[in-house]
Amino acid sequence: MNRTQLTEHLSQPQLEAYRQQQLSAAGLITVDDHLSACAACRQRVEAAVSGAAALLYADLQFAATSVSSDEGNAARHLTFDQLAGYADDSLAQAEQQFVADHLVSCTQCAHDADDLRAFKDVPISQPSHTLAAAETANATSWWNKFRARFQALWPAPAFRLALAALLLTALTGWLIQFASNKKSSEPQLVGKDVNPTPALQITPAFPPQPSPQPFGTPPEQADSIVARLVDGGGQVTLNQRGELSGLGDLPAVDQRMIKDALTTQRLARSATLEGLNRRASSLMGSDEQGNRFSLTAPVGKVVLTDRPAFSWTPLIGALGYVIEVYDERFKLIAKSEEVTGNKWTITQPLARSQNYSWQVKAIKDGQVVQAPKPPAPQAKFRVLDQLQVNDLTQARRTYRSSHLVLGLLYARAGLLDEAAQELRALQNANPNSELVRRLLAQTSRR
Repeated sequence: MNRTQLTEHLSQPQLEAYRQQQLSAAGLITVDDHLSACAACRQRVEAAVSGAAALLYADLQFAATSVSSDEGNAARHLTFDQLAGYADDSLAQAEQQFVADHLVSCTQCAHDADDLRAFKDVPISQPSHTLAAAETANATSWWNKFRARFQALWPAPAFRLALAALLLTALTGWLIQFASNKKSSEPQLVGKDVNPTPALQITPAFPPQPSPQPFGTPPEQADSIVARLVDGGGQVTLNQRGELSGLGDLPAVDQRMIKDALTTQRLARSATLEGLNRRASSLMGSDEQGNRFSLTAPVGKVVLTDRPAFSWTPLIGALGYVIEVYDERFKLIAKSEEVTGNKWTITQPLARSQNYSWQVKAIKDGQVVQAPKPPAPQAKFRVLDQLQVNDLTQARRTYRSSHLVLGLLYARAGLLDEAAQELRALQNANPNSELVRRLLAQTSRR
């Protein structure tokens, strides 16, 4: 179908093809060229179509007659060339930025840009080699014809809606007809022993649909499983649709935490650990003979109790140790008596939500050996705030059988030792799980 065939009025077969939505994309553009110039055919179309199609053409006609009154408003909006260039990423950098800035503040142009990108990206199957050359040329050039024909009408909202609906209907009908033609042209082979040659194999127009799930298939098997773990005597699963099962009702924030950990196989960095130094070989002291000792816990961690226990590796030959605890202003908060072992528990409660540092002084051969020894960084820790302590106490009652939930909750609070304990129990229930192994390893490297 071309312009020369439409110098007269539309024929009845052409009207019928339009009514049954059997026109190709190129044919639809050509017919619309005629309708825009022929009032008699427009009346015949309006009489032939019904319901939503009649209303659609009424909107189209109204939009065409309203262009002149909208010219003043259109001046405040982006042009078709700007929208098309923006959708194609073909504008110069300065103009591209101008269009992007305009789309932020102009809802109408933003909708136009979204519609144009969606319309441009609609996949269209290439015509078969059996189609006529003229139809192929029309199909490949219809976008340019569309742009040239309707650029003036673009600012009208009714026109945009009508055009989008008409073109989508035409494209859908063309694709269905194209698929039907290919299916009917496929050769039929008779006989069980006849094997088709490669030349007779035809790729289907549409991919095969997946087979329906058998009746009674559990919901979690309908999609690929992202993670499956044995936990608390049951099974926890997460599928690709993000459906988590096996843990009962959980708050939305806890569900998100668990889904993220199972998907990424990573523990989220706890904000309570910020500003705390990690334990390293530099956190050591040594005497003149090179005998070294270091602090072990708590270093670079958050503690649950406000009366933490301190431990360190012993210094060979030391007669005793003195432990000193300082607040963030380097004020001495607590000091032990001389102890002979390598552990000491503070007797006075420390203030919660506070960071502290501590050191040990070893007494050997009448000299004092300090760990950590300057210029090594301080050994710091933090006492967990009371609100988080209350939340974790409640969680231990609610999820006492779930090592996964408790382990992730402890890690989120910065309680890495407690998180490691829960994740080790989870690993015992899932000895071959690489996911649990990776989560557990992160509690000692954070």
